[in-house]
Order: sequence, then structure tokens, then C-alpha cells
Amino acid sequence: MLKIKFTYSDIGHRSENLDRFGHIEKERWSFSYILDGFNIKDPHYVDTLKAQLDRIKDLPESSSEEQILDSINQAIEFNNHLSGKASVALVVCLPNKTITLTAGDTRVYRLASLERTTDHSKAQEMIDLGRSDKSSLYKHPLRKYLVKSLEPGCSIEKLTKNIHYDNEDIMICSDGVWSCFKSDNELHNSILNGSENFKEQALLNRTDNRDNMTILWLEKSES
Repeated sequence: MLKIKFTYSDIGHRSENLDRFGHIEKERWSFSYILDGFNIKDPHYVDTLKAQLDRIKDLPESSSEEQILDSINQAIEFNNHLSGKASVALVVCLPNKTITLTAGDTRVYRLASLERTTDHSKAQEMIDLGRSDKSSLYKHPLRKYLVKSLEPGCSIEKLTKNIHYDNEDIMICSDGVWSCFKSDNELHNSILNGSENFKEQALLNRTDNRDNMTILWLEKSES
């Protein structure tokens, strides 16, 4: 399973930190997430979503994949009519399997293979259509325009699901972190220097209008 190695969350230059993160660790499974809220409201959707997701800690040790995913769906479907939206990245780690669930531009990085989830943004759409070069993503003028996100009353079907039949160390981060780099290669090279150095490099590269920045760095448990 996955256990926490390093966490960091910073308000940046925003008036409020709307990033939320959590980690639930059992002997046979773990569940981790980062929620990046936008459209500032009080109270905010990310707080309700976090509260619902954190209830997954009450699931028994013996819970199946289906039961865990059903609980995630119940958390997402919960609707108390608050406004707000969120870019999200969720990770379920099971024996010999990792499931990522994403919407928006909060990313999951698999640290051994240096693979990451794909953003749901207008910029990525332009790249997929061949109208923009892949190298333009990090500074693309349409990078922050998302084509997929969560809001009250959604379901798990809104999320893009990827399954990997192995387990490795994971890093989840909000766009305020990865956008501090110029490319995937630059970011991957920084990852190889370890969690603390990665955070310091992101801070060193930050712009004058720094966004909320959250990192959840997870490593495989030996148990």
C-alpha cells in the first residue's frame, strides 16, 4: 500500500487556499487525494467533498475494490447545494493494482515509470487535435480553461479512470506546482532529486502571481 513520505501545501499569493488533500491507509489498501477548488465561495464545495471522502476511513480493512469505489462515488454524488467546482486527483492502491481517478489539471505522477495523468484542459485538447505543439502545454494561454471538473451532484463517471497492474511510489500535485516547471522533462528531473528538493525547485521557479501549491508524495509500504 502507499504511505505518506512528504506533504506540502501553500496559499501562494491567493486570498485563500482552496487546495485540500487527504490520505487513508489500511493494511490491504490505501486512498489518497488532492482537491483543487475554484470559484471561491464560503463555505466551499471542496470542504464538503473532503468531509465526504474522509468518511472512507470507516470502511473495514477487508473492503473490496468495488466497495471502495462505491464509497468514492457516494462522496462525489453527495449534494448539499453548495456552489463551487474542483479539479481532483484520487488514487486507490490495492494489492498489485493502482487506480487513478482524475478530473481537471490536478496530476498523479508514477515515480518509477515517470508517467503522469493527462490534463482535462482546452490546451490539452488543442494539442490532441494537432493545433498546438506538445511542448506548449506548460505555458499555453488556454492551460487554465478546464473541460472537466467536479461539482456538487456529480458521479464517479465524471472522472477519467486509469488502472495500473503494479504499485510504485506516487506524487500527486495541484497545477500550482507543476506549472512552475517548463516541461515534463524538467519536472521529471526535479522529481529524481527527491521530495524536498522538488518542492524547493518549484518554489524557486514560481511566478509573481503564485497559485495555491499542494504536494502529496507517497511511497510503497514494505508491509
